[in-house]
Amino acid sequence: MVLRSRRSALKRMAAISAAATGVNLYGTQASQGGSASPIEDDRDRVDCRDFPGLDPSGSHACDVAINAAIKSGIDHHLPVFLPQGTYRIASPLIANPLAIKHGYTNLQFYGAGGLGSLDPIGATSRAATVIAPTFKDRPAFSLESLSGAIFKNFAIQGLNLAPNRYLMPEDEQSGYISAGCRNNRYSPYCAIAIDALNNDKLEPDDRFPGMSDFYFSQGGGSAGITIENVWIANFVVGIAYGISGLAANTEDILFQNVWISRVDTCYAVGHSQARHCMMQMGNLGFARQAIDGFQYGTRTGCPPKFHRVNHGYLYRIFSLPNTVGNFVLDDNYAESIRTLGNYGSGSGYSRQPLSFLGGDYTITSVGEFVAPPPLLLETYSPTVFKAVMISRDGNATSVDALNVVAADAICSFEQCYLPGTGSAGVPPFIGVVKDVSHVQCRLVDCHVGSGRGSSMMISDESTRSFGIAPFAPGGRFSATYQTRRTTNGNEEYIFRPNQSNNVQYPVAVTNLTLSIANAGEIQFETTESHLQVCDILFWLMRPQGTSLNRWVVPAIKVTSIAGVHVSCRLLFEPRQYDTVANWNAYNTGFMFIAVRQWAPTQGLTCSLHDSTTITALSSTTILIGNSLEVAGDWVLGDGIRPGTRVISVDYKAATALLSQPTIGGPVSGVKLYFGRLYSATMAPAF
Repeated sequence: MVLRSRRSALKRMAAISAAATGVNLYGTQASQGGSASPIEDDRDRVDCRDFPGLDPSGSHACDVAINAAIKSGIDHHLPVFLPQGTYRIASPLIANPLAIKHGYTNLQFYGAGGLGSLDPIGATSRAATVIAPTFKDRPAFSLESLSGAIFKNFAIQGLNLAPNRYLMPEDEQSGYISAGCRNNRYSPYCAIAIDALNNDKLEPDDRFPGMSDFYFSQGGGSAGITIENVWIANFVVGIAYGISGLAANTEDILFQNVWISRVDTCYAVGHSQARHCMMQMGNLGFARQAIDGFQYGTRTGCPPKFHRVNHGYLYRIFSLPNTVGNFVLDDNYAESIRTLGNYGSGSGYSRQPLSFLGGDYTITSVGEFVAPPPLLLETYSPTVFKAVMISRDGNATSVDALNVVAADAICSFEQCYLPGTGSAGVPPFIGVVKDVSHVQCRLVDCHVGSGRGSSMMISDESTRSFGIAPFAPGGRFSATYQTRRTTNGNEEYIFRPNQSNNVQYPVAVTNLTLSIANAGEIQFETTESHLQVCDILFWLMRPQGTSLNRWVVPAIKVTSIAGVHVSCRLLFEPRQYDTVANWNAYNTGFMFIAVRQWAPTQGLTCSLHDSTTITALSSTTILIGNSLEVAGDWVLGDGIRPGTRVISVDYKAATALLSQPTIGGPVSGVKLYFGRLYSATMAPAF
């Protein structure tokens, strides 16, 4: 074994000559890209080429040589360099093989370049240094009891090929794991495992096969590790940290510009003490989920911070407990994801905050499925979206329901852009959950788009015109069924919906059926006349992800009414819809309409004529008639029969056609409303 010391003047001259000719000191082509090539680094180091058995061609396993170099680096306190090449390994690389004796070490290990490709099928890595395990049941690289350690500029290519087949991800973990790939709670097949061996109390079946001798008893875990410019593909888990079942340390880890693709789970965090970790930059794609804290180790994973991470072709970004530490996603970019995920599972929560600060998230519905899951987000903590753009792909520009469940907490959208319906001036249902009065979403100065390319601004509070008119055309609210506090600049007012969340408009039905084949369909029969084409109805959804709860959310759109027969399309992924039997357990004989609200802050008045036409509308911009995308408004007022709907509006003539004739006319100056704006008050609204 030779330790490469500081170079002589002769070697420096040779290095300069090599740089000019493109050939390095070892007679091979110099690496293009990456960093820390043999002639660029002037520090003392251990070079893996000085150990017998190293084969950069990938023809023979060379884990023995690399592990010997790692041990030498630890023994001599020197960084370890693995040059350009593809290196097969028949057993894991162990970053701290004598952790049981030596305790902590600060090993530095680096290659000649690590970034590869995110392409899902047939991709050839562009990485200069590639580690390729020949096994499916252990980590390629095991990092134990490290402090201040650095690992960078290499790639790890595994053998889990199941994720390659997906164009768009689905939430079936078994489909992401090839035969023979291990997925034990404490020992999954992964590219990098951090603190997976520091618990010798694990049962033999929970340990990585053939690695029992490496398990040890340790009161803590690693801290201050940096993993940088690393590309990972084709494992069950990309990087698993703190999964041994010992909840200690594994903290202050920086994952810098790490690319992970073609796995089931990109990151798995195993316990609640893995604090202050950060994923910065990098790409996570072609996987079921970006990070999981529920399935591995003690199943209490502490959320990290995601800073400027790119996400793509994921079913969800996160599935995390909310019991310890807050979760911050700062200026992330995501496209071709199907849902943001779930924060908390519905029980035993302590409400640690969830924050989205800046960033752009595009929910997609192209590929194998008709539509995304029913919940954009399920959270059991105070949640804020600040200056965030949320959009839908080009095949789904019309968004009738943006379901956000914020149970026992408020989810606030502030200065955000949200997708809208196909009708200008009509926002989608945002955060509407039936029968749960404590589920609330607040919107502050948000833009909402529409299928026509226009946008509107909506806000629950402002300092002008009771908080509505400057933002939403005609005082239209976002239909989240909650009491709101508004102000005219001098006094506060309370706006309350005409009906509370749990007594929304029912429709008596018979012969209710559900089909989830293809795009899915719900059919029923009713004799009630107030139902309209394009109405949005509620339905019971199956628990999403690791949630413990089923939610009744806006999920169905009426497509046709022929006599008593009604057909509806499903707005979301058909497999997420619960059965008719489960719906009937609580709602036998009824469906329920999600009703859009508007407030009478502009003094909407009209004249009645004991007919279906009302005239002298003021202001004409408030009412919405039945259209190709959105069903007509409900109206209340003196002389208006119960269940009256707006069929159409003639804005130029200031008239509207109603579903039923008015009574008590002719009379002018009649006030119309949906909700009520109550007298001035200083009481809180929520």
